[in-house]
Amino acid sequence: MDHTTEQLIVTRYAAGTVPRIISEETGYSKTQIHRVLRKAGITRSIAEAKRILALDQTFFEKIDTVTKAQILGFIGADGCVRSTGSAIAVAIAAEDISYLEFIKNATGYGGTIKIRPSRKNNEQDLASLILCSVKMVQDISLLGCGPRKSLTLQFPTEKQVPKHLWPPYMLGYFEGDGSLSETIRTGRREGYADFVFTICGTELFCSRYATILHENLGVYASVMPQGKIFTIRINGNRQIKRVMDWLYSQSQYTLPRKRAAYQRLCEALDQSEADAATRRVAVLAKVSHSPAKNNNTRVTHLCREGVVYRIRGISRFQAMEKLWVSKRCWEMLRGGPEYKGWMLASPEAITSAEATGTTNLTYAD
Repeated sequence: MDHTTEQLIVTRYAAGTVPRIISEETGYSKTQIHRVLRKAGITRSIAEAKRILALDQTFFEKIDTVTKAQILGFIGADGCVRSTGSAIAVAIAAEDISYLEFIKNATGYGGTIKIRPSRKNNEQDLASLILCSVKMVQDISLLGCGPRKSLTLQFPTEKQVPKHLWPPYMLGYFEGDGSLSETIRTGRREGYADFVFTICGTELFCSRYATILHENLGVYASVMPQGKIFTIRINGNRQIKRVMDWLYSQSQYTLPRKRAAYQRLCEALDQSEADAATRRVAVLAKVSHSPAKNNNTRVTHLCREGVVYRIRGISRFQAMEKLWVSKRCWEMLRGGPEYKGWMLASPEAITSAEATGTTNLTYAD
């Protein structure tokens, strides 16, 4: 056996390939493979000596890729590190088995994903993946994801997970222990969908998660106790979309079920904007020809329909004085932070203002 082959054997074994596979690849017996490993100073534990399935046991040594960060987050949410220190187990609903396939392929695991049939009619079948490796357990424990993590998990430090990998890490956690629920309105704006973003975890983890969202996106998330754990809750479709866009910004694989909920959120926002534009045109067409100068009902109607936007403190009388000047169906434009009133401008003036960034518009006659 030449030196190049010996180096190949050592490299393949260090990457998690078991001697049986290396033997098949190189054509040398397992005894020869073991002799090369001993020569290279590689000692094997009893567990390693009995290993027959391939597995990249160095996977959690260093979190330096999007995939590693996302899987670490998912295991932190929905995984289990056995107290014996010998395995990492992940069990999820069988309909989400594709996510386990994603983890299996990423870690180079040569085993199979098992399906456990439900014992009750109202429960789903479970799919489980068990990665048996003392080294992987040790490495992931150093990242804060050890046994009985449900009440002890903390958000990783920037040294453990680099800052640029926080979005995929947080996405993995959301896909494991989060939800994007949908409620259909009744009554006014019937059929419109309101979404709520939630995740649950320890107080320290949820507080840090919410702080990062605020620092990076300006999104406010409430952290509330729920029994022994805490829950993050975010309302407002536009806020939630900003969060989801950020979480999905680097992802290479996402849970199909939650990705579908995100698509419904985007569709609801598009429909809302289209409906608002239609209402705006209809209301303006209806009220723009009104001869009334101080029409309280007219102002209230415009405000309610979202045609006119209030910037800062201005009386209703002042608002009515500014509204009467237009007798045509112009667009309403909200002014910038320096403008403290109501703004009514022609389409040409609006286009010019958007191009120059000015808020000093003249009123249309």
